[in-house]
Amino acid sequence: MANSLTHGLTAEYQEKIATEQVVDFTDLQPADVMTFVPGDQVEIDWSTLLYLKNYSSSEHAADTVIWTTAGFYRTERTPRALIQSLSKCVGNDWFDCRVEKDFLKLTSPTPFVQGDLLLFATERAQLGKYYSWLNGRYLQSVNTTARKEESRISLTVRMEMIIRDSTTRLNKSWDEVLQVQRLQQRWVAQYMQTPQAGPLIARPMRVDKLTYRQYFAKRLLTAYMKKTQPNVASAVNEEALWQVLRDNQRGMEPPLDP
Repeated sequence: MANSLTHGLTAEYQEKIATEQVVDFTDLQPADVMTFVPGDQVEIDWSTLLYLKNYSSSEHAADTVIWTTAGFYRTERTPRALIQSLSKCVGNDWFDCRVEKDFLKLTSPTPFVQGDLLLFATERAQLGKYYSWLNGRYLQSVNTTARKEESRISLTVRMEMIIRDSTTRLNKSWDEVLQVQRLQQRWVAQYMQTPQAGPLIARPMRVDKLTYRQYFAKRLLTAYMKKTQPNVASAVNEEALWQVLRDNQRGMEPPLDP
């Protein structure tokens, strides 16, 4: 497995990893990755993704290093842009991700969860809102190092990695991304039991006395109103919204002509 995990790196760096059995991302540079794939040709097998390593900042553009169970390669596209491409393919929008995060009252940066793909942000660049992204699917444990802002992560693929992020923050983000996955799994289980109800109706979990269906609808409508009427202080008519969700049109349409 170690040979496939280090495929795409220079021979010198592969030898270093074979000796230490750890990939130190505080030391690894794009130049250490020989395989380059143009942005318009990148096709990630997301089921094998281990890590998206960001090297860009608001003042400096650099290649992103992609690490999968099949090895390393790099591209000029940012991690966020790569995840956005996946989002469009699977129909899981960032708005959905933010609503899930807020529904669970999570505080880490918004994760991206799709089945067993559990992406959460790490290593924010000092300049600009650029993150690296770790796939929680392959995490086994997060351990401290001699440096407070670095962590040594054990992976289920019999390899370790070191990144510039604290164990406290990583464990918190890992726990939260698992919470999102469990929430989605409950939705699927409930939907399979009541398929005729539709995916939103089959979400009875509540936050502040609202079901997820009501919470999502209210958030979506509020965001739409802010986008289309930015200068109008509009509040959502909750009773009208609940009637729509119940498909209850009484009191919302003019009477028929006699």
